[in-house]
Amino acid sequence: MRSTPNRKGIPYPLAAMILFFFCFAKPAMSQWSNPDASGNIWNTNTGNVGIGTTSPTFPFHVVGSVNDLIGITGSGGGRGGIYIQNTNSGGFASLIMENNHGSFGSYGQFVIGGSTNGYSNNFGLSNADRVIISAGGPNNLGLSIGTQTAQPLVFGTNNAERMRIDGSTGKVGIGMTTPQAMLHVRSTGTTDGTYSFLLQGSTGNNTFMVGDAGGVYVGSTATHGLVMINSATDASLSLNPGGVNVSALSIYTNVSPSGNYATLGNSSIGFNFDTRGGIPPLRIMNAGQTQEYLSLFSNGNVCINTNMTDNGNKLQVNGNLWTTGLILPTSAGAGKVLTSDANGNATWQTASGSSSGGWSLASNSTATTDNVGIGTTTPAAPLEVQVGQLSQTAGQTYEMARIDGYTANNSQIRFLLNRFAAGTGWTTASTRIQAWTDVSPQAYIDFNPNGATAGMAFGSGSTEQMRITQQGNVLIGKTSQINSGYMLDVNGNGRFNQVVVNTSGADFVFDSAYHLPSLPELQKYVQANHHLPDIAPAAVMQQKGVDLGDNQTRLLQKVEELTLYLIQQDKEIKALKERNRVLESMEQRLSRLEQSLK
Repeated sequence: MRSTPNRKGIPYPLAAMILFFFCFAKPAMSQWSNPDASGNIWNTNTGNVGIGTTSPTFPFHVVGSVNDLIGITGSGGGRGGIYIQNTNSGGFASLIMENNHGSFGSYGQFVIGGSTNGYSNNFGLSNADRVIISAGGPNNLGLSIGTQTAQPLVFGTNNAERMRIDGSTGKVGIGMTTPQAMLHVRSTGTTDGTYSFLLQGSTGNNTFMVGDAGGVYVGSTATHGLVMINSATDASLSLNPGGVNVSALSIYTNVSPSGNYATLGNSSIGFNFDTRGGIPPLRIMNAGQTQEYLSLFSNGNVCINTNMTDNGNKLQVNGNLWTTGLILPTSAGAGKVLTSDANGNATWQTASGSSSGGWSLASNSTATTDNVGIGTTTPAAPLEVQVGQLSQTAGQTYEMARIDGYTANNSQIRFLLNRFAAGTGWTTASTRIQAWTDVSPQAYIDFNPNGATAGMAFGSGSTEQMRITQQGNVLIGKTSQINSGYMLDVNGNGRFNQVVVNTSGADFVFDSAYHLPSLPELQKYVQANHHLPDIAPAAVMQQKGVDLGDNQTRLLQKVEELTLYLIQQDKEIKALKERNRVLESMEQRLSRLEQSLK
């Protein structure tokens, strides 16, 4: 709100007194009194006083084109400036500066309201007995407060400095005079529970706090914020979303319970590191603290599912253990076997022969003539391996044996049982020998593929490429055939350097008893059947294929028939040529005879 001066009630500025002396020398134009005993003079004129204008609109109106219209110089030991007073308690005492826009288009003001001033539109505050510096007007571009030199800009309250902007660096200091950062805040050092820095949400809850002692808190209070980082001897770091003493993550130093420890969950459950008596430095438990999953004791022993019971061994597992490799270096050696005593203690021992003079593992120094059984105690062959029952579910595989030849790509030969269809019998399972490199399956041989008795299949990866049936037929590119009369059945193209087909030939065409159809007869047959005699039509060839031997014989027959047709045609052509020669001779004789008769 812009205060409007009381043109009738505002006292003349002290600066105007200097100008009154000029008017005092012209009694014809103003009513100035003579100096009283104190040297005071006054003017009883009730109109406006103008300097540089003949139509003043203010009680004291100065108009000019110079830079400084009014100059005030004081030499006293007091304030030595301008004193502005408004005796109306509901008005303003103000100093208003307006640019050339007119009608208060852009102005700045220094205003203090009277003790009963009712205006409250300056920043939402009451103007009563309050000093306000502001800028306004529709053409105003803002308010600038600062220094023109490298001197600081200082703000204070209660006659004490509160904030400073360094004149050289622009760094802002709150609570201190030498800021070391762009924003440097220092607590007042009081013990009233205040913070050096505090952010609050719209509901008034503390969001971010920096305590007087240096602690940083994210949450509600400095005792159980969501995140607490303290510099004192209590929690060094704590994530605490649930309230007092329910930390999700805490790292403590020298606090009760005594000793350094860290908790994830809280100090009783979840994930703990501490040195408190009777509790492992590291333990993982369920949320209800009813089951311990893993404990690491101060002596380095690790317990899994033992309910924090340490039996003195470095690793204690209450349950099954699955691993892809296990190394027991104590007493280990080439050719030794792992044996156990009655208490379950396993040790490496040198293998020895059986009472019947059986096998030895020590560098194969002793050969055995007995049968060796793996998975059976009564082997019926020099080496017999018995494995478990193959699952009845289709798609299941059981690996019976594996031979590794370790090279750069770890080559293997695997012996597998495959259940290709649900069931229990051999008609739903096959036996496979397959090569592997690393983890990739390579070529394989399947015995009894898909229940085909005595059959064999050859493939690569997981794709069958060729099969030999029980009848000995070879199938390439297919796993079954409609007509088992073919010894070789190929689903695809073939390429050969030479193919020999047994055939009887077609020399019978040249036999004198062979009936060679006349060309008119052949023409009539072709027009009626659309193919040559003794040659299968295209539809039959597409359905049944072509017998290469028989087809070759029939094609040769047609070639030989064509030869006979050519021979016959040649005879007819020669006879026609001879007849043509005789005719041409007779024509020449007739021509000469005609010439002689003319």
